[in-house]
Amino acid sequence: MKNLNVYIYDLDDKPPLVLAILYGVQWALFLFPAIPMVTALCAEAFKMDAVARVAFVQLTFLVAGSFTLIQSLWGHRYPLLEGPATAHLLTVLSLAPQGIGNIQAGMILGSIVMFSLGLLGNISFFSRIFTRNIVVVILMLIAFSITPHLTASLVGYGSPQNKAPQWLFFAFSSAVVIFTAFCSYHLKGIWKTLSLLIGVIAGTLFYPLIGSLDFTIWKQASWISIPTLWTPIAPKFSLISSVSFAIAYLAVLVNALGSLAGIASITDNKRLNSSLKRSLTINGLSGIVCGLLGIVGLVSYSMSPGVVTAQRVASRYTLAVCGVVTIMISLVPKIAATFAFVPSAVVSAVLCVAMGSQVGAALQMVTSSTLTQRDGTVIGLSVLLGLIVSILPPGLTASAHPVAQLFLKNGLISGIFLSLILEHGLLRDKSKVEK
Repeated sequence: MKNLNVYIYDLDDKPPLVLAILYGVQWALFLFPAIPMVTALCAEAFKMDAVARVAFVQLTFLVAGSFTLIQSLWGHRYPLLEGPATAHLLTVLSLAPQGIGNIQAGMILGSIVMFSLGLLGNISFFSRIFTRNIVVVILMLIAFSITPHLTASLVGYGSPQNKAPQWLFFAFSSAVVIFTAFCSYHLKGIWKTLSLLIGVIAGTLFYPLIGSLDFTIWKQASWISIPTLWTPIAPKFSLISSVSFAIAYLAVLVNALGSLAGIASITDNKRLNSSLKRSLTINGLSGIVCGLLGIVGLVSYSMSPGVVTAQRVASRYTLAVCGVVTIMISLVPKIAATFAFVPSAVVSAVLCVAMGSQVGAALQMVTSSTLTQRDGTVIGLSVLLGLIVSILPPGLTASAHPVAQLFLKNGLISGIFLSLILEHGLLRDKSKVEK
């Protein structure tokens, strides 16, 4: 095997069962910060009741665990954790006013495209499309476009448990942001990768200082049950949702390429090409399942290589165990309810830290090589337009033509679309070929 001097267990090694379970549980912990974030934002967008929130969490754990298991054993066959994608979350939130049926249909269509791309196995075209400038725009816009969805929670607007003035509520949220960022920077090893979860726990424990925790969800939840649908399966195809998810999947594709390339570079590069085809195919299948169930689509988490390096275990079988553990968690509504009652202010504050790190990664990518005036124009204009679109008044977008609404309701889509036009059209640099 490769990397025997680096890893305790290499890519295809099978650790003893007890150790495999411990490593699997540890991997499952890294999924925990994402679940309350996705749940809180979607619950507000769709006005979910307690039962729906618990079902949403259970289904998310079930699908994430199932496809982590499938990907690690038969898909890309790398130690990569599958979890809710921010690009999908942003698209779901922007389309929420149109109803869950439109979201289901759009995600299914976008997933079919991804599935077909994996079957064809030809991504050379997309490799040329996703230049450094385009990737930087996508990374920045995912962070900036989701900001308006976080603002109301950060100031306690609309929270029935809020008993503090908005300025004090915002001060509390800012303190959670600073504490989480402090942990992310100063903690070492495995604790560093758990900094977001630490922020969620600490923020929830101190939340009673400004509000009250509602334990009704937890008390009403049973201990064992099969996950049920939180919304009927009723796709409603529309142009806006279909195009929105097609473009969102461009961002997911960039994430998938980056995650696979990152983990392959520290484990085994030889299987990358074949793994990529299988990974995209299975990712397409997972999107179809998520679309039918009405939950946020999945992506391979790019933090996985850092976790592998920190714990010195590269075995993909530990991810298979993680998948089994996560599936078992989905069968315990009490655990799901624990994630469901985390205050949205705490979730939004911790998500700010994650998005800040993403912006930092984009800036690092920009400064890694010479930035020309043309590059600055492509990136700057695209990000600026996306940010402007994300804060447009709702009344303006409501009166627009349906085709125009596609670009006026989603800053990520508008920004990516402009960046493609500038990078490969109006400002195309024929003398320069970027990989």
